[in-house]
Amino acid sequence: MTTTSSQEQIDLNRRNSGLKTGGLVNRSIRTKLIGGTVVIVLIIVSLLTFVLARSAADLLEKESSNQLSQLLDQSTLILSSFLETNEANLVLWSTEPLVHSVANDPALAAIFALGLNDYFETHVSNKPWIRNVVLVKDGTVVFAQHASDDLSTDTATPASANLSQLLAAPAEGLSVIRLASNDGAEDRAIVMKRPLLDEAGPKENAHIVLLLDLDTVQEDLFGQIKAGTNGFLTLAVEERSSAGRSLWVPPNRNIEGPESIEFMQAQKFQGFPARSGEEYESIVVDHRALADTPLMMIGVAATRDVFEPVTKLVLISVICGVVAIFAGGVSLFFFSGRLTAPIRELTARAHKFASSRLDPAVSSPALESGQPTPAEAFDTNGHTDFEEIDSQDEVGELSSVFRLLDQRTQELEHANSLLGKRNQEIDQAMLALQSTQDELVTNLSRLERELATARELQLSMVPSVFPPLSSTQPVDIYAIMEPAREVGGDLYDFFYADDDTICFVVGDVSDKGTSAALFMARTRSLIRYAVNQWRETTGQVPDALNIMASVNKELCQNNKARMFVTLFLGFLDVKTGVLKCSNAGHITPYLISKGGVIDPVSDRRPGIPLGVERNSAYRDVTRQLKEGDMVFLYSDGIPEAMNAEGVFFSQEKLRAHLREAHADSPREIITSLRENVSEFVGATDQYDDVTLFALRWHPEQLN
Repeated sequence: MTTTSSQEQIDLNRRNSGLKTGGLVNRSIRTKLIGGTVVIVLIIVSLLTFVLARSAADLLEKESSNQLSQLLDQSTLILSSFLETNEANLVLWSTEPLVHSVANDPALAAIFALGLNDYFETHVSNKPWIRNVVLVKDGTVVFAQHASDDLSTDTATPASANLSQLLAAPAEGLSVIRLASNDGAEDRAIVMKRPLLDEAGPKENAHIVLLLDLDTVQEDLFGQIKAGTNGFLTLAVEERSSAGRSLWVPPNRNIEGPESIEFMQAQKFQGFPARSGEEYESIVVDHRALADTPLMMIGVAATRDVFEPVTKLVLISVICGVVAIFAGGVSLFFFSGRLTAPIRELTARAHKFASSRLDPAVSSPALESGQPTPAEAFDTNGHTDFEEIDSQDEVGELSSVFRLLDQRTQELEHANSLLGKRNQEIDQAMLALQSTQDELVTNLSRLERELATARELQLSMVPSVFPPLSSTQPVDIYAIMEPAREVGGDLYDFFYADDDTICFVVGDVSDKGTSAALFMARTRSLIRYAVNQWRETTGQVPDALNIMASVNKELCQNNKARMFVTLFLGFLDVKTGVLKCSNAGHITPYLISKGGVIDPVSDRRPGIPLGVERNSAYRDVTRQLKEGDMVFLYSDGIPEAMNAEGVFFSQEKLRAHLREAHADSPREIITSLRENVSEFVGATDQYDDVTLFALRWHPEQLN
């Protein structure tokens, strides 16, 4: 027994000597602490740098794409407004008496030309983009404002080719021509050609032509617009020929750099820029075509606008990480010594306490002198060297843990008691929650019943009984309306304004749900009221444009929600087949002939939707229906129906269905079309309200 105790004492003394030199504990803890901290910091810095760089790149790329798309949309709107303004000026000039004097009397043209020149000078002096204002009569230029030498009837000069192109330009719409000069240069000009207007209407042999210089339009409107730091916008012309299509871009004097060079190369070899992040190294290209014109806006975003900030961010993160690792390593080296000192002291005193209980040399004198042993001293006094460590950190607190154990046990029992009370409170809260849930279910059920009633009420507001063909009603009508929600904003209606005239209407409110349904009901009621009031007041059937204007004023009253409705209104004389209609922003209906030819009811641009501007003006369109002709109206819920792959049903599929089923009755056409759309959409939820309306004229019933 004595030998074993002596050997244990030797081992303890060796350990104590090692601890006094600070060898084992000092080496292991400090080394692991420093090494582990450095590794952790490296991992954290690397992860943060990667995440920040990736997030910044994605965010900048998305923001660059959104900015480019917004700039294209805004620039397209600017270009459209610019062209509309010039077209309005052209229409105004076509009614000017001086213009008619010069065009109507060639003998006196030289006398009136001076005054006409001054007249145009006041209008175009501050518009550098106007290249020419030209009067053409019977294939001859009778007046030219500005560079009149660009036009000539001499077949040996380039200007004669310019005149040929100008005379070949359509009298409606917009075209772009190449202008050649005697010095061999060639550029493009926008041609806007309109017939002269007088009280009798447009003249066929006299036109006023406006030529806008594309280079000047590009430089003045879009030359200073930048997409990011290095991107740009430019106006372009899509030209079609027997060899295919090509792209012409005016020179932009305010852009330079690799983006401009690569865009010029892409334009030269590819011919038509498309959005792509892989085909080009320095740019991303997108475009917006201006409807019904060869003009388009092209946007070019620079990839370095995305990569340069990310590279800078990564470099800054790496530098900060290196500085943090260096500073942390130095600080950790010094503070690790202070951190491990109490641990070394605690370990040394623990070994000393253990050796004092095992060392006979220490125990025997104490017993002989009657002094207490270390164990007895621990039991009687409650204090030993093991417990008297003066430290303000976790090691110092370790000695007091056992003293707090009993206190924590009592606190735990008290906590258990409180936990029982909390459980009771939770049970009571659960009962209250269950009661609230029951009440919520009841309210939801009541709300569903109310919405179902509202849906039935809305559907009952539109005609659901369609009159059969007869000698007094020779029209075959059928329609459906399917709200996307419980209630919707689409509407259709038809009624006889007098014995011979049937009024029909299809509309689409700008919103969905209850508010749209109320706006739809108000619109329907206003139309019926306006038609009846006009009939009672004047004794005649009103024009569609008058009803549009009257209903628009009423809808603009107290329209705080800024809601509006697109509407198509028509009046059909069932005896003569004359259709008078007006369109307020709605999709243009189709006129389907008995032979299957499908054309829009009108090629005019629809007016402003009702409820937007109180003083909006609307126009009438008159069409003569033939036997068996059908008017087909619909809302955008048909062409914009989307399947699970995100593909729209589209106008092409709608027209293909109408061509295939043109000989069927309105009911058969609408039923088969709805089935076709449902099969195309599949299980995808209906996103928008769907309304279909068809009316076919059968004058043979009048006999």
